[in-house]
Amino acid sequence: MSSRQNVASWLGADPALRELALRIGSLVELQAMLSASYPDCPVDVLSLDEGTLAVAARNAAEASRLRQREPSVVAALRRRGAAVERLRIRTRRNLEP
Repeated sequence: MSSRQNVASWLGADPALRELALRIGSLVELQAMLSASYPDCPVDVLSLDEGTLAVAARNAAEASRLRQREPSVVAALRRRGAAVERLRIRTRRNLEP
């Protein structure tokens, strides 16, 4: 049995860990979708809560560009099956403690 299978069986044994693994997988998938669809506008996916996808842009200029493209970004994600209704865009600078 590979280490990947061991981890999967361990995560699957606990309902809370299984839910966490599914949420993480969903966020990783959304990150890949955004990177593939918009390589010129790099962002980091932070969370998905009740249809709101929180992302962090590198700086204010990129955040502004993404805000202008929000309708098309959301539409592209929805076409790929993501349950995203809106974006919450922040800059990485605003995330620092």
